[in-house]
Amino acid sequence: MSLIDPQSPVWGMTRTKVRKIVSMSDITIREQRKLYEGVVTVTELDENDKESSRTMVFWKKKEEGDSAQWIIADID
Repeated sequence: MSLIDPQSPVWGMTRTKVRKIVSMSDITIREQRKLYEGVVTVTELDENDKESSRTMVFWKKKEEGDSAQWIIADID
């Protein structure tokens, strides 16, 4: 949960384990006023061999300077 931004609508992880994540698009990174935002569409394969497609949004906050890390902002 430390990888998820506290302001994110993501409130927890799924109960199944994800075995594999494959990027289905190039990651798009946009510079905003206070942060960098990365968006990518992925396909996940879970432990039951069920596939699902998701869009993941990541943030890297400028105010944290060189110590900033990419964190999960949203998963649709």
